[in-house]
Amino acid sequence: MPPLRLLAPLLVAGLTVADNITATVDLGVSTGEPSHWASGFIYGIPDTPNQIADHWYTHIGFRYGRAGGAQLNAPARGWIWGLQEYKGRLESTLSNYRTCRKYGADFILLPHDIWGTDHVNSSTVWPGDNGDWSDYDYFVRTLMTDLKINDALEGLVWDIWNEPDISIFWVRDQQQWIDLYIRTHKIIR
Repeated sequence: MPPLRLLAPLLVAGLTVADNITATVDLGVSTGEPSHWASGFIYGIPDTPNQIADHWYTHIGFRYGRAGGAQLNAPARGWIWGLQEYKGRLESTLSNYRTCRKYGADFILLPHDIWGTDHVNSSTVWPGDNGDWSDYDYFVRTLMTDLKINDALEGLVWDIWNEPDISIFWVRDQQQWIDLYIRTHKIIR
């Protein structure tokens, strides 16, 4: 991949770019207190509570985490492998949720991971296969009930299905994903 090129010098928030290979940061220019907008974890919060010391979260201005138990093997492969396998991923998800909320961070729920479509099961049952949505609808309702029972609604953000435009995350046709999105949205509402 060729290096990124800038077409003209640029001055933004104390960053001066003099040419296409040099950047200078003026530490004497203050733009205010950091807001930590992107301070979070897309994966990687341990399922063991308090395994990481508080200061590692508080010092970064922790704002969000996202998870759904992806890439966990048996007994936590997800909904499509049975109720016990679902519970394993749910417990992982709830652990990550609780860690996020402990520090006031929002939690982005990845229900497709709890469903069980990830690297450990590349040829699985997908929501809506053969026009049958009954198991998926039951999954979404069960997940919603479990989140409510576990007081895991505050600060919760649903990512209905992560990156369906990338073939490893959605291996069915676009219309099936659109149908999934619409029906999931209606159930959640």
